[in-house]
Amino acid sequence: MASTGRFLREFLRPDPEAVVREETRYLRDDETLAATLYRPARAVAGGARPLPAWVVLHGLTRRGREHESLDPFARALAASGAAVLVPDIPEWRGLRVAPRAAGTTIRAVAADAADRSFIDPARIGVIGFSFGGTHALMAAADPAVADRVAAVVSWGGYASLRRTLHFAFTGDHELDGASHHLEPDPYGRWIFAGNYLTAVPQHADDAAAADALLWLARKVGERKIMAWEPATDPLKAEARRRLPPGQQPIFDLVAPPTDAAVTAADRQRLADLAERLVGPSVRTDPLLEPSDHLDRVDVPVFLAHGREDRLVPWTELVRLRRALPSDRVRDSVVTGLFAHSFGERWLPTPAMLADAVRVARAIRRLVRLI
Repeated sequence: MASTGRFLREFLRPDPEAVVREETRYLRDDETLAATLYRPARAVAGGARPLPAWVVLHGLTRRGREHESLDPFARALAASGAAVLVPDIPEWRGLRVAPRAAGTTIRAVAADAADRSFIDPARIGVIGFSFGGTHALMAAADPAVADRVAAVVSWGGYASLRRTLHFAFTGDHELDGASHHLEPDPYGRWIFAGNYLTAVPQHADDAAAADALLWLARKVGERKIMAWEPATDPLKAEARRRLPPGQQPIFDLVAPPTDAAVTAADRQRLADLAERLVGPSVRTDPLLEPSDHLDRVDVPVFLAHGREDRLVPWTELVRLRRALPSDRVRDSVVTGLFAHSFGERWLPTPAMLADAVRVARAIRRLVRLI
C-alpha cells in the first residue's frame, strides 16, 4: 500500500526531490541509443536492496520519450520504489510504423537493466503505451523476450488492426452487437495512411500524398498542436500546395480542413480506404496484426484504457482481454479519468470519484506486478 501512496502522491503533487532522473544509453543491435533512467532518490542515496525495474515504451509520437505524459508517469512509477528506463525508439519517434522495434528494444533494454547492480534482474517489467502497448504484448509472446521480463502492462493498446483502423477513419466501433461512435483523433489516420497508402494498389502512385500526411503529423507533434484543432489548417494548406493536383483529393479526404463538412459519402470513402489498407499493410508488416500472437503471451498482464480514447477505442481492451490467456490477465480497467495516455488527465468530479477509487486500486495492482 505504501508504494501505491508514493505513486499517487508523486503523480498528483510532484516532489522534485523524490526522484532522480538521468540520461543514459543502451545498445540495440549495433546502434547506441538514448534512454532516460528514473530512480527513487532514497535508493540512489545507497544502502537499498536491488530495485524492480520497468521498461516504458512510448508510442508513435514525434516527441518520443520527451512526450509530456511520460515524465510524470515515469516519476510516479519511480517514486513507488522502482527503477524506470524509458528508451528512445527512433523509428516510432519518426512516425514510422515499425512493429519489430518493440521486441528488439525490449530485449536490449531488459539486458541493459539486468546488468545494472541496483536492479533485480528477476523483476523487470514492460509498460507500453498505445502502439507500444500492443507490441509489448506481442513481444512477450516471443520466448526470447518472455525469459527477460516478469510482466507486461498495455495502456491504450489494440487487439484488431481492422477494427482499430475502421475506428481511426470513421469513429465507429462496436462490441457484442452494441454500436458506439466517438469522433476520432485524425492523427492516427494521418500516420497510418502516411506509412501504407502506397501499398494499396489504387494509390501506388500517391507517394507525395503519403509523405505530406507524415509531414503533417510530424509538424503537429513538434508544435504540440492537437490534430483536431483549427491551428492545423495552415499546415494542411501548406502540405496540399506542394502536391500534384491528382494527389490532392486523397490528401483532402484523410486530412480535410477542420471546418469542412464531412458528408455521408466522405465517411463511406474513409471506411473503404481503411478496409483497403488492412491487407496491404499486414503483408508489408505482418506483426501489425496481433491475433496470431496474443494467445502465446506467457507472463502476467495488466490492461488499461481510457473510455474517451480517440485513437484506439476502449472496446479493444475487451478484445485484448478475451484474446489473451485468461490466467495471465491479472487486471484490466477502462476509465474515464484518462484519454489515450496516462498523462491526459483531469481532476475528477464527484460523479467520477468511484472511478478514481477503482483506478487507485488498479495502480496498486500494477506497481505490485513485479
